[in-house]
Amino acid sequence: MSGDRFQLAVIVGSVRERRFGPVVADWFAGQAKPVGFVSYGGLSGGLRAVEPLRVVFAELNSVTIRNTVSFHQAGEQFDEHGSPRHPEGVNAAAGALLDQLAWWAWSLQEARSARPYVA
Repeated sequence: MSGDRFQLAVIVGSVRERRFGPVVADWFAGQAKPVGFVSYGGLSGGLRAVEPLRVVFAELNSVTIRNTVSFHQAGEQFDEHGSPRHPEGVNAAAGALLDQLAWWAWSLQEARSARPYVA
């Protein structure tokens, strides 16, 4: 990748007390833009909650990234300081997600520049 930058929006989807996501970020609804997911939960690591969101973002004309970062049994995955207990796996998953997100961001940006997106 070149040294160019792209804007990254983070959406936190949990507003309940004592959740990892303390607030909901401003809603991001871009057309022909990529979306990646980080989830947490019990046995499924929040992946069941992510799947319906893929359909929502498709309706918003966004492209969802296949790879995710998910924390199964989330309460057990972090130490008392909020750091992952096993950072190797999390870092590898985050790296793969961000690599795909960057690829799609650049590809879609080039496509929008060559031919404006019409919804």
